[in-house]
Amino acid sequence: MTDFSAWDYVATYSQPGSTDGDKVNYPIRITITYNASRMRSDFGDIRFALSDGTELSYSLDSYTAGSTATFTVLIPSLPASPAATIIKIYSGNSAVTTTSNPASVSLWYDNFSGTSIDTTKWTANVQGSLTETINNLLQITDCNATGWLYAGNGPGNQNQSKVILPNNYEIHTKQKIHQISTEAAECGIALVDASNKTQIFLGHWNPSAGAAGGINCLVQSAKSTTNAISGYNGQDWPAGHAVSDLDTRNYRIVVNGLNVSVYDGITHLFDTTLAQAASKLSILASKPDGYAFFDYYEFDYVQVLQTTPNPPVVGTMGSWQVTGCVISVSPAIGTLTAKTPIVELGSGITITVPPASATLTANPPTLQVVISSPPAGAIATAIPPLIAFLMIVKAGVLYNPDNINDLKQDGAECNISFNVMIGDKVYE
Repeated sequence: MTDFSAWDYVATYSQPGSTDGDKVNYPIRITITYNASRMRSDFGDIRFALSDGTELSYSLDSYTAGSTATFTVLIPSLPASPAATIIKIYSGNSAVTTTSNPASVSLWYDNFSGTSIDTTKWTANVQGSLTETINNLLQITDCNATGWLYAGNGPGNQNQSKVILPNNYEIHTKQKIHQISTEAAECGIALVDASNKTQIFLGHWNPSAGAAGGINCLVQSAKSTTNAISGYNGQDWPAGHAVSDLDTRNYRIVVNGLNVSVYDGITHLFDTTLAQAASKLSILASKPDGYAFFDYYEFDYVQVLQTTPNPPVVGTMGSWQVTGCVISVSPAIGTLTAKTPIVELGSGITITVPPASATLTANPPTLQVVISSPPAGAIATAIPPLIAFLMIVKAGVLYNPDNINDLKQDGAECNISFNVMIGDKVYE
């Protein structure tokens, strides 16, 4: 269990279960909106845990400082629908920085750390020969394959991942092209079959062998079982999609058997059905005979994540509450009906009032407000409009505020108002 007492705030996130049955070590995505008084602007203090305090592995996938952040969180056990998993999200600790670890939420991950290819993750030069440098990213600088992949001229040159691809998975990459002179080539990420024939290719090419302005994004899938792709419906995506030098793409491929969906960031490009199963993941390059390769083609990372044919729906996140502070309201004499059974305060502190009942047997009734395990310096004071008598108990000590007035009773309805001060913050 992890001690989160140094974090000031906590929110509850309810993740619905999977309609495809129980899942083990399943990654979910959670988007958090920035709250200036609750967290660091870079989201570096966000942590995730189960209800029992077990800290969860996570990856901070992207963020805009002071706006939003997207995380991937690994759930040890995601139940079948309609059950749900409850996650605690902690924030409010300026002394810490992010512990994001993409490898911990992935089936396979490489961010090309170090200065040489990791042979536990890759088999180099499965097809032909790639020239590359590694320095916390991978740069392809040449290849010996000749002929255009899109025209079906062979499988190109390939470094092949050692990941064993399941039936359902996602691939995420970040890749960039650099070309400043007269070159013609193509390079990118590919899914290939057992014979190393390309089924899906996502990358860049320059078909004109001209200046950098001739660069195009190239996203294709096989139309047949020939030795290489011949274009998605005979053309690249989208046709003639010209880009500039240093163009960077965040590609995502979602695979469910033979069914594939392709994305550029969050933009959906197309859906297709593979001609045959893709069983391997490759970095792939080629160039026409007599031309030079790009100055370089770069990969920041390649990631494989578990998925399911019917991904669970996005969960719901509650409001931020003060850690270690639980407030409950109950009748000390008689019973009451609350107009709203759960009263959520603007600060995120939640008051739970009793179940509905039509009877108030005391006049004035007595209500009890309890702050359980309060942080140091926590006090509670009453403000109008209030129940006629409010008994406030904090850590076993009884408080009787003097400014209690006004019993509002309309049939079976009562209104309750008070505030809580924790340190120098007042919550109403």
